[in-house]
Amino acid sequence: MLPQSEEERKEYQKLLIEKRTLGKGELEAISICKHRGYVFSSMDGAALRFADENGVETLELHSILKSLWESGMQSKEEVNEIVTEIEKKDNTRIKDVEKLFF
Repeated sequence: MLPQSEEERKEYQKLLIEKRTLGKGELEAISICKHRGYVFSSMDGAALRFADENGVETLELHSILKSLWESGMQSKEEVNEIVTEIEKKDNTRIKDVEKLFF
């Protein structure tokens, strides 16, 4: 998902210079969300705060996962499979997974 418009590219370049503590992918996603009116979601609290401070609507990944289970769209096992897949593909650990099911 690369910035498409000139405005998105300029915003992304500005963010790369200003906010070096966030990853390139996060900054790119925030820039695109800002210009297209999309919601930004992440597990990274710093990225969520930065997006929010820059006028981008945010949603924590935990909220999405919990909603999938509570709404009945996915079973507990299916949500656990999603978590496992995210952790595997992103080489990360999702904190407090057990809190999704309370």
